[in-house]
Amino acid sequence: MKVKYGFIVLLFASIGLQGHAAVSVENDSLGMLGDQLDLYGVLDLFKNSENLEDFEKKLNTEDNHVNNLDLNNDGQIDYVRVVDYPEKNNTHAIVLQDPISQNESQDLAVIELDKVGENQVHVQIIGDEDLYGKNYIVEPQEQQNTQQGQSPSYDQQQQQYYQQGVSQQQYQQQPVYNSTVVVNVWGWRPMRYFYGPAYIPWVSPWRWAYYPGWWRPWRPLGWHAYHPWVVGYRGFYRVAPMRRNPAIAVAYGPRRVASTVVYANRTVNRNYYVRQNNTYNNNSNNRTRQTNINNNAPNYNNAQRQQRSGNQQQRMNNNNGRNGGGGHGGGGRHGGGGRRGR
Repeated sequence: MKVKYGFIVLLFASIGLQGHAAVSVENDSLGMLGDQLDLYGVLDLFKNSENLEDFEKKLNTEDNHVNNLDLNNDGQIDYVRVVDYPEKNNTHAIVLQDPISQNESQDLAVIELDKVGENQVHVQIIGDEDLYGKNYIVEPQEQQNTQQGQSPSYDQQQQQYYQQGVSQQQYQQQPVYNSTVVVNVWGWRPMRYFYGPAYIPWVSPWRWAYYPGWWRPWRPLGWHAYHPWVVGYRGFYRVAPMRRNPAIAVAYGPRRVASTVVYANRTVNRNYYVRQNNTYNNNSNNRTRQTNINNNAPNYNNAQRQQRSGNQQQRMNNNNGRNGGGGHGGGGRHGGGGRRGR
């Protein structure tokens, strides 16, 4: 009895966990093309890369399960190239870009580095509006045993941004970030690479139809298959309400590259993997409908038998009516013939 009771408890616990997981998957989706390049995972790959060349390779390695993009709908994962735009004020705009065809490319996201003091760097990654919507920003989340730094005060930030060429109007349009503590990422592996004396800005040499010999594209996954690979990054990063240094966005703006094909896909055709996800949902619905039909099969069969019985009775009544009508009609026809004979 105890064994049976324990089994029942475990069964209900399992069902509850499965339901919770399903809700979490749906809530974690933006419903946009950017769902297939998880920025939490991208930032984690960046954190653990030696340099931007190593970072680009990690992005395009299947075993890392971060890149799931197929923006040109050819059924294969797209190659993501990386380009750095450093500025003299110790900031970097590191652009992730997808060459989707010979004539078009699409910026996917920008990693913004801001050196705010001695051995103190802040980082954010901002998804491109065409893939993630407006102001989708991810940054490291405060953790125990993580090296931290204090953000400059509001007035200090304002003065710093003015010196970097951001107008007062542009600054005032930014919402005030109410957190006073951010994660200092100076301890991340690539930071000394960026701020070392021998740094040379990285511009990926690869482009459409010209890829490194080690790269092998693979087929994209549907959202429900892809999401479990990246959900584990959620505890280390968070969504932020604003850019910490608007000057980086101002400098990057004229360099942004966008594709008309991607812009059309975001509203007309949710791309290969979204169609695949719809197929998954439709199959689930079909399975549910089939189950309901099977469960109602006895009632359904009884209704069929009743319908057939009613149809048979109706045919019998119709036949009787025709037989009776035929006798009267026959007499009339014969009588008419006799009159014509006379």
